[in-house]
Amino acid sequence: MLVTVQDGKLLEVKGDPTHPDSHGFLCIRGRSAHEIQGNPLRLSRPLLRRGPRGSDTWDEIKDAAE
Repeated sequence: MLVTVQDGKLLEVKGDPTHPDSHGFLCIRGRSAHEIQGNPLRLSRPLLRRGPRGSDTWDEIKDAAE
């Protein structure tokens, strides 16, 4: 992977064309890594569903040490 970083922020991720196996190919997740990092909608803690599926009721799973 070839990664572009500026001021500590991930800007771009590309496949490395010199890699002997991938020849520069990246899966969709690899290509979108720069969009995921720092996204305010990204989960930062695991969630536990409360209520029936589709009810959109969630609780954060706390660390045992907390």
